[in-house]
Amino acid sequence: MLDQRQTMRNPFAGRDLKGESRSDTRPTALAERPAAGPTEVEIRERAYELYLRRQGGPGDPLSDWLSAEQQLQLRSSRE
Repeated sequence: MLDQRQTMRNPFAGRDLKGESRSDTRPTALAERPAAGPTEVEIRERAYELYLRRQGGPGDPLSDWLSAEQQLQLRSSRE
């Protein structure tokens, strides 16, 4: 039997900022910029962590994305 984490799919993988599927999953210019702030990959991973924290329950992927971005920006400004 699979545990719950193995059955959940990352809703942010392979999607652009509008939530549309991308056929090309290469890093975008956002992810390639200097360390001025969080990369797209970092934001996507943090948003997925937020999704997992609520165990895939009701929520909004855009809200997760924005919360993740804000949290990472705060963290990088403190460093």
